[in-house]
Amino acid sequence: MGVVHGCKAFAPYMIQNKGGHIVNLASAAGYYAAPDMSAYSASKYAVMGLTESLRIEMSEYNVGVSAICPGVINTNIVKAMRANGTMVKSQDKIANIYLKRNYGPELVANAIISSIINNQAVVPVSPEAWALYAGKRLVPNTIDRFQRSWLFRKLKP
Repeated sequence: MGVVHGCKAFAPYMIQNKGGHIVNLASAAGYYAAPDMSAYSASKYAVMGLTESLRIEMSEYNVGVSAICPGVINTNIVKAMRANGTMVKSQDKIANIYLKRNYGPELVANAIISSIINNQAVVPVSPEAWALYAGKRLVPNTIDRFQRSWLFRKLKP
């Protein structure tokens, strides 16, 4: 509910001033429902829906609204998350993948700045976030079949 409360707190001032930009942090999980992450994906899908609706509603007040969708970014999110099922067993392995990728928070910060300057609706951050975004929009059934495939299960940590 943090995203909802943030929008509710700041949007009235932007409307009053006839301008501004709301930036909501979602995730690639907001358009790609990863296995074993149903609760996380559901919350990020909600952020995407809220952002899309607000973008339309706020446009008449010259207020932009963007969703930033990081993929694998090297932060402590994996180590700090509450996991269940198979994710508990994989948590350290996944954290090491994030570390090796070494896409840091500055990549997300630059995406946020770009989203404001260019008034972008959805901004995937990292190569896999872009690939999943394009794949889910252009060939959703192919992406879904890949998730269920033998190869995908072998790639999981």
